[in-house]
Amino acid sequence: MALIRDSQRSIGTERRLAIDCFRSHSTVESEKLDALLGAEPLAIGDQALGITVRRTIDTVIATRCIESPFALLHGDRDFDPFVTHLGLRSALD
Repeated sequence: MALIRDSQRSIGTERRLAIDCFRSHSTVESEKLDALLGAEPLAIGDQALGITVRRTIDTVIATRCIESPFALLHGDRDFDPFVTHLGLRSALD
């Protein structure tokens, strides 16, 4: 799975990518997106839910725990959406 948007720092990049795609402006990113569309699942974030992953490392840690499956002992609210929406198990539950 390709991760297109994984942090607040990439929001500007995401907007530029969307604009480049709609204007048929060729960039490395727009070409990669064009190649991936329909070929493999893409994670681009869900703004409708108002969820933004703030740090890439949170995604890496949560993904490792979900795939293994390990429970994660954490005190960081950034992991709550992973618990609620993606099946991350909290060690405190």
